[in-house]
Amino acid sequence: QIPITVSPKLDISNNFIFGYTDNKLLTCLKTNGDILWSTKIFNLSSNISPKYDEDEIGTISSLVLANNNIMLFSSKGYLLEFNSKNGQIISINKISKNGFVTDPIFSEGNMMVFNSKYKLLIFN
Repeated sequence: QIPITVSPKLDISNNFIFGYTDNKLLTCLKTNGDILWSTKIFNLSSNISPKYDEDEIGTISSLVLANNNIMLFSSKGYLLEFNSKNGQIISINKISKNGFVTDPIFSEGNMMVFNSKYKLLIFN
C-alpha cells in the first residue's frame, strides 16, 4: 500500500480508475485498488520529439478519458495523450497559447474547452 494524493480528478472506465498524482504519476488501478501500471509523465516526454520539460508544460489541470486514451491538459495549454492500456505516451501538443479554465466537454465528435482568456476552443 502506498498513500497517494490525486491532483485534478479521477476518471473511471469499466473496472479501471485513472488518476494523476501530486508526485507526477499517471496511474491505472483496478476498482479493487490493485495498481495495473504507473508512469512518471515527465520522464516519458524524452521519448517524444521535440523534447518537453515540466516547466514548459506547466501543471496538469485536468484528466479526461476519451477514445480509450487518457488526455491530460496543462496550465500552459498543452495536451498530453497516453494509451489507457499501458500508460505509453502517444503525443504532446500545445493546443492553446493560454492555459485552460474548464475541463473539456465532448459533443458530436468535437472537444470544447475554455482557455484562460475565456475563449471557447473547439477541436474535431
